[in-house]
Amino acid sequence: MQTREVNQVIAKIPDWVILTQCMAFAILYAIWALPETILIRHVCLILGALLGAFVIYQYRHLLLTKAALSAWLILALFIWMTFHLFFLSNDYKLQLIEYTGIWKRTAIGFIFALGLGLALGNKTQKSYWWIIFCGLLAPSLIYLVKYFFTYYGVPHQITSPDWLQLSYGSAPFYIPKTSYVVFCLPVLAVSLGMIQKNFLSSKWLYFDNFIYFMAIALTMLIFYLEKILNGEVYGVLLILIVSISLFSRWIFALKKLQKLIALIVLAIMFIATTLYLAKNFDIGPKATNIYADLKVVLNPDKYSQWKLSAGPLPTNENGAPVSIKYYSRLSWAYNAMGLIAKHPLGYGLIEQSFGHLAKIEWPDSILTQSHSGWIDLTLGIGAPGIILVLLALGISMKYIKSNNTDWGTSGFYLLFAPALLWLTTEVSQRVFFDLLIFDILLVTGLLLNRPILNKNIEK
Repeated sequence: MQTREVNQVIAKIPDWVILTQCMAFAILYAIWALPETILIRHVCLILGALLGAFVIYQYRHLLLTKAALSAWLILALFIWMTFHLFFLSNDYKLQLIEYTGIWKRTAIGFIFALGLGLALGNKTQKSYWWIIFCGLLAPSLIYLVKYFFTYYGVPHQITSPDWLQLSYGSAPFYIPKTSYVVFCLPVLAVSLGMIQKNFLSSKWLYFDNFIYFMAIALTMLIFYLEKILNGEVYGVLLILIVSISLFSRWIFALKKLQKLIALIVLAIMFIATTLYLAKNFDIGPKATNIYADLKVVLNPDKYSQWKLSAGPLPTNENGAPVSIKYYSRLSWAYNAMGLIAKHPLGYGLIEQSFGHLAKIEWPDSILTQSHSGWIDLTLGIGAPGIILVLLALGISMKYIKSNNTDWGTSGFYLLFAPALLWLTTEVSQRVFFDLLIFDILLVTGLLLNRPILNKNIEK
């Protein structure tokens, strides 16, 4: 396909359509984790899907290129779970509820995200980028507003409704910590990616960088205020990864003194990160017990407290109680992986398949999730399903990484963050799964509608 023909196709998408899609995304992402917003979420999803269907139709020829493979893999996932529902169901009633709930919303999001990505792929207008970025930043800003009204409103006699304050426990407007990580970490990752891109383009004193640094600082502040260790760890990890990436590209072009300074800075960051992780993960004096604790984890039949989440902690061979931070989590992950081998086709549920399978294997267990989103998802959708998801994720990351535009940089880190987060976080749940699939399809659309790419992969 020639560039001229691609431009003719692009011209068929009115600017108001793209602008409306961007606004729908920004509003949806801002409130996705908020309780009592289901009506607005559905309106945004449906509006985005209707416009997305129009855009997809205009770019339908791109769906036959190999870069569209991720979209086809996710479509195959829907087919697989439909087959699972009718022919492999372990609990047809619960699976049907999820099928008409989570899977229906995910399917609508599929159309919305793919259409949005296709509409934006060839667009360089900064206005579209900043609308998307503001949408990603919105959950952090909303938290900041809530924090102000919660802790500073009353002393200054500023009254506010319950939904504008932070809630905890069983309050109607309570937002779990996991939601803050899932919806705030992406803006940190995207900001780091944009800073990396700007620095490599010698854009040091660039106003955009100030905004990105502020977004990173705000995200880390939220994790600190809410005491979200997962968020802090992955935030620090992403910062370290981007820092190492930058230093590795610069180091050979620097003079000796500059190299020395760069290595000292990197060493300080590495040492600071190591000390931070050691403090928060109780590494140090307890390090001598790690191997002994692991032996307890690998002997679940003898030490069964992990499946009951009750009773005294078992003691290791050194006579010391196992670490309360790691024993349960490592035991859940270890035994959950054993269940994957026994049930390779999955239980059929996005939520709490580990708990349902554990009840079959250990009737006295009170388990729900394994503390790893990827493991939980595998137990739910089976080996065929997780292979489709991981392939789609990996292919989208591979292709989008070669795109040197803002969309390419932001798209890669938009997927990189959840790929890490799902490793050790209990996120195999409703809106988190919706968001994962949405992100994959959004990036797929972005990489599909690129003239340079199109010419290379069309035939």
